[in-house]
Amino acid sequence: MRRHFLLVNLFLGSIFSLSAQVLEDTTARLNYWFQEASQLIENYQFDAALQPLATCYHYAPKNVDYLLKTAYCHQQLGRYRDAKIYYNEVLKQDSTHARALSAHASIATREANYRAAQAYYTQLIKLDSTNSYYYKQAAYTALRRNDAFSAIRLFLEAHRLNSSDLEVIDQLVDLYIALEDLPSAEQLLRKGLNHDQENIKLLRNKARIHQKKQEYEEVVATVNQIMEKGDTADYYQTILGVAYIKLDSVDQGVFHLEKIVSRDKADDRIFHYLGLAYFQKEVYDSSQTYFELAIEAGVSSKMDAYHGDLAILLDKQKQYRPAIKHYKKALEYNRTPDYVFQLGHLSDSYYKDKKIALKLYEEYLNTKDKKYRQFASSRVEQLKEYLHFQSN
Repeated sequence: MRRHFLLVNLFLGSIFSLSAQVLEDTTARLNYWFQEASQLIENYQFDAALQPLATCYHYAPKNVDYLLKTAYCHQQLGRYRDAKIYYNEVLKQDSTHARALSAHASIATREANYRAAQAYYTQLIKLDSTNSYYYKQAAYTALRRNDAFSAIRLFLEAHRLNSSDLEVIDQLVDLYIALEDLPSAEQLLRKGLNHDQENIKLLRNKARIHQKKQEYEEVVATVNQIMEKGDTADYYQTILGVAYIKLDSVDQGVFHLEKIVSRDKADDRIFHYLGLAYFQKEVYDSSQTYFELAIEAGVSSKMDAYHGDLAILLDKQKQYRPAIKHYKKALEYNRTPDYVFQLGHLSDSYYKDKKIALKLYEEYLNTKDKKYRQFASSRVEQLKEYLHFQSN
């Protein structure tokens, strides 16, 4: 009997030992496959990584690490539906799992489902209200939903939690500039530049603020600093060229604006400024060409200025008929007192019928503009007297 009991124990012990060995071997193999998958993921071989991960998932379908890695691979491969299935498996086990919730928010953003993304970030903020990253991503989502004020509120909270995040500072400066709140923009910009004086994004915003404040010397200094770093973005080269023109460094202004033209990147505003620059240089053929290009390309609210400036140039060259034509076009876009007077004055010289000029002078005198009032008033009296005697 004793011998039988020993044989049973020996048999059971060998079974347990074998089971333990099998379990140990399986665990070792799972670790090997998981490490292999992780290495493939580090090398951006996401499709290949799914093969060992599938084996891991087969043996341990509830393992959160396997689920997360598998979901991540599908996410990186753009297979969002599959990725969400695996992330949801994680959330079934833990509805507050931050990585899974954050991944869902990221996928929702890529799918342009900003309402869903906002909901995920709101949930993450409730789980951890001290995490500046969640506020930052929620702010970006608000921007994508065209909710600038919510974006500012969320970026400000992110900034409060992490005051050295230059990305957040840059976004806030951008928003304040868009809202024309330049004092707030400048205050935050100074904070950002105290952290990094060489940050190109912050320097770009610095140039924009100076440009809006018409501080042209500072625009030149800042944009040149940006360009020394290899940044030749069209917008900043444009404001550099305009700043040089405003500072009467016309040749340098023309140099930079012509660079944009040579890259086929010029718009109506650049053509207009080049027209003004060449007018100032008394190169009238080039000035006229660029004014005409501005009119041809023009779709902005500046069309009155394009026609008006071309009219001034043509008038100066004694091309009165086309000058009158462009003054009339300018007035179609914007009936400014200056253009009304200029057309009246030109009509006074060009037309024999003085009623045309009289009508325009009287229209000018009905405005509040005082620049030409004395001349227009005197000329109205003279023309009325002339027309009176002519009728008799």
